[in-house]
Amino acid sequence: MISAHAHADIQFQLSPRAVGGGHSEGVALADLNGDGYIDAFIAQANAPNEVWFGSGNGHFDNSNQALGNAYSRGVALADFDGDSDIDAFVANYGSHSTVWLNDGRGKFSNSGLELGVGVISWDVDVGDVDGDGDVDAVVANHAGSNDVWLNDGAGGFQRAAAGVGDSDSWDVVLADLDGDGDLDIYEGNHGQPNYVWRNDGKGEFTDTGLRLGEYYTWGVVIADFNGDGYPDAFDANWSNGPNQVWFNDGKGGFRDSTLKLGRADSEAGAAADFDADGDVDVFVANSAADGNRLWLNDGRGHFSDGALPLGKADSKDIVAHDFDADGDADVLVVNDGENQIWLNTR
Repeated sequence: MISAHAHADIQFQLSPRAVGGGHSEGVALADLNGDGYIDAFIAQANAPNEVWFGSGNGHFDNSNQALGNAYSRGVALADFDGDSDIDAFVANYGSHSTVWLNDGRGKFSNSGLELGVGVISWDVDVGDVDGDGDVDAVVANHAGSNDVWLNDGAGGFQRAAAGVGDSDSWDVVLADLDGDGDLDIYEGNHGQPNYVWRNDGKGEFTDTGLRLGEYYTWGVVIADFNGDGYPDAFDANWSNGPNQVWFNDGKGGFRDSTLKLGRADSEAGAAADFDADGDVDVFVANSAADGNRLWLNDGRGHFSDGALPLGKADSKDIVAHDFDADGDADVLVVNDGENQIWLNTR
């Protein structure tokens, strides 16, 4: 068991049962087989994607599905075809994005869609961006505009006429950033500032003119960190740049919190109240040289290092959930190597 020094009431224990491994790049959670427990869809690089079924006690079993064989970077889960089960949208590097349809029991089949053929895609987020009641997708692309894929309600996707930006984006997150009831885009970029794009409610996005940060942002976490009711942003930055926090003014304007958190190769973050004090903390996935870190929030959006260097792998993505049903938030970290579950034993 590894415990904190500055925050001795927080402890995490590595589960003895791994959740696959190899070269995992992305992970998303949902109840995929309809048994009431959270499952995991894992995006793999140059290997088939995998589905792992959760049992509600912190253990996962491989469903033994081999889904595709591309360089998959990111995955998002939702009911794309309107049949009341959860499907998967996978962003691939250097080929095309794919949609995998669920039969309701957690068995996936390729929809046959080839979205963005030849595009180098890093990640994807999903939500109803055009207000028609179905789930659309926004894909972060390298060296070109990010794609908005509009769903026809039956799982067919059409690229919107206008792309979003002309950046080297590593992450996109959908959230209502300006409080007008539709989903806007926070864009995490490589080697240039991050952008915020405002939605008109019909799936058309305009540049707000905001230029946030100066580092290589690989992952973005959106949550209300300072308790004012507005969605803020946590940038997980790469290439030894510190992680940053940006406070939202409620109208989609962001100001720098001036926090500089760590200086590691960070690739992703997961938000949850890990110490059960009523505010949102962030667990960050880092490179093997640095170890993953827990950043604890004081409730005002000021973060301190939880002194928990959990894992020494090249971590690529991270998600939080109460996997063992004991009332606190655990994490699943996917790695270039064995994927790990860290159970919160606070």
